[in-house]
Amino acid sequence: MVVPGVLIFIKSSIPAIRRTDLETHCEMFWIQIQTRDGPVLFGVFYHPPNSDATILEEMNAAISTIPGKYSIVLCGDFNVPNIDWSLATPTVSSPVNSTICSLVHDNFLTQLVSSPTRGDHILDLILTNNPSCVSNVRVVDNLPGSDHDAVEFDLSVSSDDIVQSSRVLLNYSKADLHEFQEVLSHIPCNCIPTDNGIEYAWQYWKDLFFSTATSVISTVKWKQSKMKQWFTSATLHLIRVKRRVYHQMKCLGSDLLKAKYKAISNLVHSQTRKDTSDHVTNLSKSYFANSKKFWNFLNSIKGRRHPIPPLKHNDSSVSNDSSKANIFNQFFHSVFTVEDNNSLSELRQSWKSTLN
Repeated sequence: MVVPGVLIFIKSSIPAIRRTDLETHCEMFWIQIQTRDGPVLFGVFYHPPNSDATILEEMNAAISTIPGKYSIVLCGDFNVPNIDWSLATPTVSSPVNSTICSLVHDNFLTQLVSSPTRGDHILDLILTNNPSCVSNVRVVDNLPGSDHDAVEFDLSVSSDDIVQSSRVLLNYSKADLHEFQEVLSHIPCNCIPTDNGIEYAWQYWKDLFFSTATSVISTVKWKQSKMKQWFTSATLHLIRVKRRVYHQMKCLGSDLLKAKYKAISNLVHSQTRKDTSDHVTNLSKSYFANSKKFWNFLNSIKGRRHPIPPLKHNDSSVSNDSSKANIFNQFFHSVFTVEDNNSLSELRQSWKSTLN
């Protein structure tokens, strides 16, 4: 996502929406990510040198409309050198310095960059109303082609916390294309403003086009694929072939296709089991390096709602929750005191047997 002067790269697996309602007549860009702890607003901003305070006043007015439940992270090149950020007060009196400090105080923001980013000045800032969600802020070497240093930080939002919103698509297959063409022909393309550059004109035309499309064409929810991430490309190819043969069998109903579908189904079943077994083996081998992956996988296949079944311990069955906890505690203690490779191999084999 890009506007002139600023840019945000977003991983395709992270559902983000653009918040144009927060953007003003400046080089600024906002996206919203929905998490289980509430929405996170992430913005980038560029304030040109020697600009007046109007831009910052408009941004302050926009931020002040954001409800308190939102976590705000705003970063960028603000070009305001004469600020004591330990107190968020100007060291030199000017309208720009006063406005940026008012913006910080009025919206209860904290500035997290503590090292100079250009010369002796802190020009590149990270402003947030939730400092706990930002960590490991560091200033690194100069950016290529720039006299500023880069600022890196971690946003403490894990992929498990991100709420995957359902994607809505236009259902062109059931659209009345003649009606769509008729409505589209009335768009006043000659009235699209071009004074702000080609990018702005392109975005303006896209908004017109999709607003017209959504008024005529029905929508359909797109369901994300639930393919396991550890399936190999060969397995995924077999699954696609299985679906294709299934549809052919439903349409034609021949015995040959039924036999072919049954053979492919058996092959897919054995291949997916093999991929899962290999994945479990790899997780058990890397348990001490990354135990979190192991437990995430275990929770995904066992489910959090299912109680732990009775355990066999010393030739007896244990069903009491407290006794189960003590048995697991003893087992985990033995895991972290294993020292020799033979015992470690036995432990891995024990875990594989438990999962199977």
